[in-house]
Amino acid sequence: MEFKNFKIGQKVMIGADYVDNYEVNEYANTFYVNYVSTSTADHPGYDEAMEGMPLYDLKDEDGIDFGSSLYEYELEELPMNKFEVEIMEKGFLPAVSFPGSYPIFYIGHDSSISCAKCAEEHASEIVEHGVHWEGAPLTCEGCGMEIESAYGDPDADEE
Repeated sequence: MEFKNFKIGQKVMIGADYVDNYEVNEYANTFYVNYVSTSTADHPGYDEAMEGMPLYDLKDEDGIDFGSSLYEYELEELPMNKFEVEIMEKGFLPAVSFPGSYPIFYIGHDSSISCAKCAEEHASEIVEHGVHWEGAPLTCEGCGMEIESAYGDPDADEE
């Protein structure tokens, strides 16, 4: 039997056929894999009859434990956006472009502006990013940091 083998940190949801077994509504059905077990040595509640099928411990988007361990057949992969994939692959979102080291800003689904650090914390909500080429500094709505433009503000008074 071949398994999907979700990875720690991967976004999953409880499958439609199993969601009624748990107190989860369809709008709060996003979890992250926190721990993976494949034997009783890994998890005392593991059923050896599952023959190596992964048993997952999950956390919600706020980092709170789900409270039940679920086998792989109960879970489905939630597609990640390109920013979540980048964090999984690189471990971070860049604050500057490469090449060039131009300042990057991130845009949330609610049109909010974020710096790279804040965007990492809410990557599932990020819909786009761009280089801040010119103009007044942008302000990160998460932490208040100013994101300077690459070529300054042409409308700023020169002293």
